[in-house]
Amino acid sequence: MAAAKAQASPQFSASPQDILQSIAALSERGHYKEARTALAELLNGFTTANEDLFQASRFAKALGMSASLIACAHHIAQRTADWRALVSLGMCAMNVEAYADAARLFRRATETGAGNAGVYALLGGALYQSGDTKEARRALTRAIALDPRNALAQHGYGAFCLERGDIDAAIEALRIAASADPGKAYYRVTLGRALIQKELYDEAREILESALGDKAAAALAHLALGQLHRACCEDQAALTAFKNAAGIAPTPDTITPYLFHLLASDAHSDEDVFSEHKRLGGIFDRAYARTKTHSNNSDPGRRLKIGFVSADFHQHSIATFVTPLWRHLDRTRFEIFAIYSNSISDAATAILRKHSDHWLDCFGMPDDTVAAWIEKQQIDILIDLSGHSKLHRLGVFGLRPAPVQASYLGYPGTTGLSSMDYRITCESLDPTGIADAYSTEELVRLPGLMAAFEPQGDVAPNDSPHLYGAPFTFACLNPIWRINPSVMRCWGEILRAKPQAHMLIGNVDRPIVAEHLTKLFAQEQIGVERLDFIPKLPQRDYLKLHHRIDLALDTFPYNGGTTTTYALWMGVPVVTLEGKRTAMRTGAGILREAGLSDFIARTPDEYVARALGWVEKPERLQTLRRELRARIKVTQPGDQKRLADEFGAALQTIWERWRTRA
Repeated sequence: MAAAKAQASPQFSASPQDILQSIAALSERGHYKEARTALAELLNGFTTANEDLFQASRFAKALGMSASLIACAHHIAQRTADWRALVSLGMCAMNVEAYADAARLFRRATETGAGNAGVYALLGGALYQSGDTKEARRALTRAIALDPRNALAQHGYGAFCLERGDIDAAIEALRIAASADPGKAYYRVTLGRALIQKELYDEAREILESALGDKAAAALAHLALGQLHRACCEDQAALTAFKNAAGIAPTPDTITPYLFHLLASDAHSDEDVFSEHKRLGGIFDRAYARTKTHSNNSDPGRRLKIGFVSADFHQHSIATFVTPLWRHLDRTRFEIFAIYSNSISDAATAILRKHSDHWLDCFGMPDDTVAAWIEKQQIDILIDLSGHSKLHRLGVFGLRPAPVQASYLGYPGTTGLSSMDYRITCESLDPTGIADAYSTEELVRLPGLMAAFEPQGDVAPNDSPHLYGAPFTFACLNPIWRINPSVMRCWGEILRAKPQAHMLIGNVDRPIVAEHLTKLFAQEQIGVERLDFIPKLPQRDYLKLHHRIDLALDTFPYNGGTTTTYALWMGVPVVTLEGKRTAMRTGAGILREAGLSDFIARTPDEYVARALGWVEKPERLQTLRRELRARIKVTQPGDQKRLADEFGAALQTIWERWRTRA
C-alpha cells in the first residue's frame, strides 16, 4: 500500500490489527455472524486508506461484505485528494472484485494530478474487468504514452491486446514489460500465454517453466502450461498442469479447465471424477451463508420469480436451448429474471432480453453484490446454467441468495456445491439408481428430454454421399481435447475393418493439431490419405459440412451434445457409447429421444460393431437422412411447449417442497 499505516485511533475500540486478528479467529471457529459484525464495526471506523483497510478488504471478500467495503472506500475517497490514497482505495475495491468501483477510484486518482503511467494502467485494467472495453483501451494507451518503459503499463496493454485477439501487439508490449521488470514472474506468464497463441510453443514452455518457482505466479504458470499442453494435444500433461494450478490456487479460472478435462479423461473412474467435483465445488460454498433464512412470500397461488444465471446469453449453444424454454414458459405462473455475467451483446442477447421480464448485467460485479440484488428482488428459485463453465457465478450460489437453488443444462455433471439444492435433468441422462451417487444435488427428472433446441441456420439435409460414389465417411465434430486413447482405439478398429472408408475430423485449426492426429491414426495403422481435417467454420458452412458425412462417431466419456443434435438435424446419425455419468449419457439421451436406440453402444466392442454394422445398411441410412429432422421433437413448437410445461411443473414441485417446509 502506498499510504502510511494508520495508528490506533479513537474510532476503534482496539487497534485495527487486533480487530483483524479477532475476525480471523472468529472465522476459523465458524463464528461468522460475530466476524461479520466485527468487520462492519471496523470498516465504520476507517477514515484513511492504509494497510489495515487493505487487509480488511480481503476479509470483506471472504465474508461476503463487498458492499460494506466499497461504501467505506467511497466514504474515504470523498474526503481526500491524495492520488496515492485513491489508488490504495482502488486496490481494495479490486480485492473484492468490484471492478466498476475500482475504476471510479482510479479515475479520481488520474484527475487529482497523478500523471502516472501506473495509475492509468490500473484504471485500464479495472475498466476492462468491468466490461468497458473502449475506455480501457483509451486508459492503457494513455499509460504507455506517459511512460513507454513502464512495466505495469506495458503489461496491462499487452494483457488487453491478448484478450482482444491482437497477438502481435500483445507480444510486443509483454516483452517490454518482462524486460523492464524481470523479477515479476507474473509478467512472464502473460507473455507465455501470448506466445502460445502465436504457436511459439518452445519459447512459451521455457518462459512458463521459469515462473513455476515463483510463489505468487506458480498457479498461473501451471494454468498457462496446461493451455500450452492442450494446444499441443498433450492432453494428459494438460490435465496434470490444470490440476496443479487448481491445487495451488483453487479459483474459477483454474478449476474450470481442470474439471472439464477430467470429464474427458479415460484414465479416471466415475468415482474419482465425482470426488474431485465435490472437493472443488465445495470451495464456492460460503459456510456463513448455510444458515441463511428467506422471507419469500409463501402464497401457494402466486406467480413465482425464477432467476437464470449464465455467461452464455449470446451466440452460444446455451442460447439455442434457453430461447425456446423462455418463449414457452407460462408467464402467468412464472416471472423470468435473467442474470448475465458476460460483456458480449449480440442478436441472440437481444432475443433473450425480449423473452425475459427483468435483466441484470452483472459482469464485473462482486458475488455478494449480485447476491444482494437477487435477495432484494425476492427471487424464489435461482437456476445456474453454467456449472463449472467459463465465467460461471457459482460463488453467487454459495451465498444462497434464494431459498431454492438448482443447476440445469450448462454442465454435464454435478456442481459439487452443498448450497445447490437440485439438478434438473431427465431419466435418460441421469437414470434413477445409477446417477444419484454422482451428484451432490438432489436430481429432479423431467419426463422426456431435458431441453428444447433452437437450431441456427437454414441449410437442408442432402442425400447420403456414399450412395453417389464417395467413400463412406465417418466423422467427429466434437472438440479435439475430448479424443482420448480409448476413443482412438475404437476408431482405429473401425477404419481398419473398412479400408476404403475415410475419417473427417472437425476443429483442426492448427498444423500441430493435424500432425498430432496424423500420428495417433498412424499408431492405429491408418494413413493420412484417409483423413480429412477441417478447421472451425462459420455456422452455415458448419451445417453444410454434414453433407460430406455418412455416419458420425461420438467421443467418450465426454459425449457431444450440441454437435450431436446438429448432426441429427442435418440427417446424420451418431454412434455413441453410453456410461453411468451424465457426460457419457448425453449422446444416448438425444439419440433415444429421436428413436435411434440402434446407434447406442454400452461397451467399446459394441461401439465398433454398431459403427461397422451401419456401413452395411446404406439404404437405411439414406432413409434416416430424410426422416431425422422431423424426429428431433425438441425442435418442434408443440414439443417445445410440452417441455416448457414439464419444466414449469418441476419448478412448482421444488417450490412447494420449500413452501411447506418454511
